[in-house]
Amino acid sequence: MKKIAPSERMEQDLMKGLVSDADPLGEAARRGAQLILQRALEAEVSEFLGRERYERKGDGAVRGYRNGYERKRVHTAEGTIAVEVPQLRESVEPFESVWLRAIGKRSRRLLELVPTLYVKGMSQRDIEQALVEALGVEGTGRSVVNGVCRSLRADFERWQDRPLLEAEAVMYLFLDGTYLKLRPEDKKAIAVLCAYGMTWEGRKVLLHLAVGDKESTACWEAFFEDMKGRGLEPPLLCVIDGNAGLRKAVRRKFPGVLVQRCQVHKMRNILNKLPHVARPTLKKLLYKAFTARTYEEGMAQARNHHCRL
Repeated sequence: MKKIAPSERMEQDLMKGLVSDADPLGEAARRGAQLILQRALEAEVSEFLGRERYERKGDGAVRGYRNGYERKRVHTAEGTIAVEVPQLRESVEPFESVWLRAIGKRSRRLLELVPTLYVKGMSQRDIEQALVEALGVEGTGRSVVNGVCRSLRADFERWQDRPLLEAEAVMYLFLDGTYLKLRPEDKKAIAVLCAYGMTWEGRKVLLHLAVGDKESTACWEAFFEDMKGRGLEPPLLCVIDGNAGLRKAVRRKFPGVLVQRCQVHKMRNILNKLPHVARPTLKKLLYKAFTARTYEEGMAQARNHHCRL
């Protein structure tokens, strides 16, 4: 294992699937940022030494030697990112990672970029510009940024094409669309379709991400066919928002599966129709009805609260 670069181990873990007890998209952002930063650190050292790992300089001009890794933790809004910083010995001059210094100051910017970098729509030049402008890493040399950017698209496409194994068999399937501007010059945000599941063991796993021109029935149906083609079995329950195209696609592609409206979206829709002063009280009452043990108990609570109001 010592002969495998840390970035290769992180990539292998990423390809196994994103399983999380918390927010799967947050975990994806954290793990994506971790891999980007690790690759950048390794490329930065290769550029500094003028050679790759295990490569020998034929002319004998050696600028230093690799000397293992030192584990370092970088604190971000999505949690702690653990990276392994390459160490050098007998170097002709002290080495300091520009990337590590930049990420320490601007970790939130990298996390904001990760979803944009890992979906189709940005050219390699767009990605390079976004990284340079967001993190201020011009001093690392264009080859480092270029190498990191080349690997991003390949990583994501391999992740999108991975088989959905039995370990990712889900009981509940959560479906939603989020809107992102995929290019710096975009005036309108584009729908990124997202699916994550709750496994029978009670863990959350991110299953698929893909760009849809809009949240239409056709886009969602193609999204489902992709997952089914990779081995996704029909879940017990699909949780969706109020999008009509999504509801129709679920009925067509997962006939017989139970469908439930997402409580977060439903709560948001209800509260948006209320005066601000009434929202805190009504939110607590709604949660009581949502979390009732039975349907009848929930309806009884709703009627009681309605009479009192």
